[in-house]
Amino acid sequence: MSLLISIHSFRRGTGKTTLTANMAALLAQAGHRVGVIDLNLAAPSLHLLFGLDEVQIPASINDYLWGACDMAACVVDMSRQTAVPGTLTLVVASTRPSQIARIERGGYIPYLLADACQEFMETAALDYLLVDTAAGMSEETQVITAVSDITIAITRPDKQDYQGTGILLALAQQLGVGQRWLLVNQTPPQYDETAVQQQFARAYHCDLTAVLPHSPHLLQLGSSGLFVLEYPADMVTAVLKKLCNWVTE
Repeated sequence: MSLLISIHSFRRGTGKTTLTANMAALLAQAGHRVGVIDLNLAAPSLHLLFGLDEVQIPASINDYLWGACDMAACVVDMSRQTAVPGTLTLVVASTRPSQIARIERGGYIPYLLADACQEFMETAALDYLLVDTAAGMSEETQVITAVSDITIAITRPDKQDYQGTGILLALAQQLGVGQRWLLVNQTPPQYDETAVQQQFARAYHCDLTAVLPHSPHLLQLGSSGLFVLEYPADMVTAVLKKLCNWVTE
């Protein structure tokens, strides 16, 4: 049975896409069949972490949403490039300005996103599908949250993120999501991890809270690759491995 894991943030710049790609790589490294789909249709960037450009993408999720192809045509197998024991497949969103503009004008039915996820899981026989959503509380975010088995909300220790993160987790609860997790990202080294964990767990009544420390290696790498494969001994990688272990339990 496939598990759908949606990754959300209320604001941009929280590290949502980086987390999605690196969790997928770790799950595939553990031997699982993993898929990743970029549903941040207005600002797609997931493909950059996998070193893909437009000419290497046969079809995008945009083409599927407009009825131009089936899901099988959109799936890109990244297993060989990442050298993982399992399988790692990717469905990207188009970076072409004309296609982004068409999406922004409401040129598709949001509820097709749930169909896209289901078809991807069946087509690629996935164990886990990770969905990188758009920031905020769009209709698309609500559609994906409703069909998720696990929702991960990402925030930073920043007051501007607090209220919106609470809304995301409350929405997941109202929609009956089985597990609601909170990840506090980019935590400065002077913060006490346990105290941060307890503070956020109490504030949001979520099932799980993990804390990712600030890492200079992550800043150095930027979006030029998969961090967990480049820095397997980093503290950030250790926390993400723990998160993936919780996913597979």
